[in-house]
Amino acid sequence: QPSGGREGGPYRLAGARGAGRPGAGGVAAQVSGLHDELVADQLAARVGAKLNVIALVKAARDACRSDASVLAGSLRSLVEGMAAGGRGAILGVANVAGAACAGILKTARDGNRGKADADATALTPLADAVTRRHGVAGLKAALDHLGFFGGEPRPPLLPASQSVRAEIASLIESSGIRQ
Repeated sequence: QPSGGREGGPYRLAGARGAGRPGAGGVAAQVSGLHDELVADQLAARVGAKLNVIALVKAARDACRSDASVLAGSLRSLVEGMAAGGRGAILGVANVAGAACAGILKTARDGNRGKADADATALTPLADAVTRRHGVAGLKAALDHLGFFGGEPRPPLLPASQSVRAEIASLIESSGIRQ
């Protein structure tokens, strides 16, 4: 759905998972007015198991409209996405490393792909820990470690264990985000 119910507002394709899968009533198809099969062919731009971000940006713009804003959803796709004409990112790790994420985005926009790649690679272990690996509990543990209130996740999620908290604290300290 459009953001705030406005026509032409930004759309969210949740990880593009199934967004264009035939028979899935894909969001991309609803947005673009195209048939699911066509969108599936466009969005299934994969090379092996790695998402081809350049093809995905092109497919999103072809399926929606040429001026569609395409946002990266992970550090892994940020730099390549910006090089392909993406407009920005929505990063879970930005909750705990906002300045670092903004710096990577600026560096990528400025065309310094090597530095942006290196900075994104350095932040990726923390990003993975507070999103994919430990989820909400990991993110809350990171916020607690940084002096913010993270607290405990709501049930049925469990809080981060002491070993997870120690791992995240170590990743925060080694990432340099406190500078």
